[in-house]
Amino acid sequence: MENIIHKTLSRALHLIFASLARILLSRGIAYGDVAEILRKSYVEEGFGLLKRRGNRASVSAVSALTGLTRKETARLKELPNDALSESSGRYNRVVRVVSAWRNQAAFQKSNGKPAQLELEGKHSFAELVRRYSGDITSRAMLDILLEAKLVRLHATQVELLRPAYIPEKDISQKLSILGIDVAELVQTIDHNINCSPVDRKFQRKVSIENMDPKYLPAFRKLAEEKSQQLLEELDQWLSQHEADPNEQHPTYVALGIYFFDKPTQEN
Repeated sequence: MENIIHKTLSRALHLIFASLARILLSRGIAYGDVAEILRKSYVEEGFGLLKRRGNRASVSAVSALTGLTRKETARLKELPNDALSESSGRYNRVVRVVSAWRNQAAFQKSNGKPAQLELEGKHSFAELVRRYSGDITSRAMLDILLEAKLVRLHATQVELLRPAYIPEKDISQKLSILGIDVAELVQTIDHNINCSPVDRKFQRKVSIENMDPKYLPAFRKLAEEKSQQLLEELDQWLSQHEADPNEQHPTYVALGIYFFDKPTQEN
């Protein structure tokens, strides 16, 4: 049984690594750089696993668990972690601003739609950014949204054109989404593998092996419309249930939807 599990896991890893290798090679990332990141990740998770088990998380124990030498384990333990980049933080702040614009009454019309906001003043774009962007200035946020073609500037007012922020030119933000979204999906799968049936998190997809290609554009359009509608509804619900600013232990929640297609003979 254990041998079957190892073979299945090896196949799963191959599929994941092959997809990542395509991105990494196209961006000039050499194998040695990836191996260093993987070793660092093994050491971090090794310490975390031992702590969760209630065991003493020493360098020697992590070395035995990961198969790395004690010297290498100690070096990697002290290595700075650069996984959370500035671009991923900026992406999250922009998403918060757009979500608040769509869902908070102070920035909406009487019909509940996003209002055209004055650049300055009460219930303005500047106030929206101050409340929800963290440390990004309103001018910098406006530039980001203009570059993404998400807003239109009318003299002293800003109009929201689309309900979702998608980076257009900043490749670093697009790549930061790779880390965030793939990691969340993998962690959800890991949870569902190890938890009891009643504790499973939602993880589903719909697929077909032999779809008539001429219907692909129609399905993509349908999927985008239905998915966007669902995400907007859920985003509104989440905005109405944000934690109080004084809450000591708020919870991060996310639900993602993706589209994928590929010729059947390549699968």
